[in-house]
Amino acid sequence: PTFQSCFESNPLALADMKIRISGKKLELLHVLSHPIGYSSFLKYLQLEYASEGLLFWCAGRTFEDKCRQQLTLLSVLKTAAEAHGQYNLRDGGCDSDNNTHSSENEVGDEDGFREGDVDMQCVTVPSLDCGNHPQHGSDAAKQSPTDRLLAKSGSTDKSKDKRDEATIAKVQNMNTMLSDMEKRVTVIVDSFIKPQSDHQINISSTLQNEVVRQADDLRSQCKVLIHRQSTTYVLNYADLEILLQRFSGLFSKAIYEIYNLLKKDNFVRYKKTKEFSDFIKRLKPINNSNSRATMKL
Repeated sequence: PTFQSCFESNPLALADMKIRISGKKLELLHVLSHPIGYSSFLKYLQLEYASEGLLFWCAGRTFEDKCRQQLTLLSVLKTAAEAHGQYNLRDGGCDSDNNTHSSENEVGDEDGFREGDVDMQCVTVPSLDCGNHPQHGSDAAKQSPTDRLLAKSGSTDKSKDKRDEATIAKVQNMNTMLSDMEKRVTVIVDSFIKPQSDHQINISSTLQNEVVRQADDLRSQCKVLIHRQSTTYVLNYADLEILLQRFSGLFSKAIYEIYNLLKKDNFVRYKKTKEFSDFIKRLKPINNSNSRATMKL
């Protein structure tokens, strides 16, 4: 096994070990991977009135992780649909009338950002309401989503009714996830990217305009897909995958630029400060069992 594979189940221990053995070659990413190191570096940046870059880096990385998680879940759903004969290879959709997969809540719920990011002062958005909001004043508004789908299909089969309810739940959960992604993009763009934003980061105007334009385009596509799936109660796996992939790369260039800026400027000065020395001193000493494990590697 490689050195890194021995710590896969404990990323904090891996970050701790890398910091101990790196010495003068300590990388910024090693510090940011350690909760105490992150907090220490953030405190230093706040004293320099330069914390916006690190806050954006954390929010952007968290958003990318969220996108990757949803892409993984989408792949699982797609595989299950193919296995049960639900997946339409022609248009990438899912035929709800042939739905035989009845597991509930297969799409990830509103789990917020990954554990620990709140303590790191990342940007967060509130959870969304999963309920349906039909227009008032029409007959359709008085019907539940299940009633409308069953009325369209003319079904009286109770077992099929349950399957239809599961289909509706999956579509609603997926639409909720898309709405959440849209809100997260809005918060990050409004907080860090747009000119005169509260925590505007130091990136080129060209990149700034590119991110804002792409974000507007993605949010428009998101609304269109949500409306289509809400109307048909059919998951379009192909469009969902493309949209999530584009979401995951939205902030990549800006994250890269900001990380390099922090690495070459603020981090160099930080390593010469008392804050950095105090961070190193706060690391717990390695016990004998850990030392023996390290020697075996």
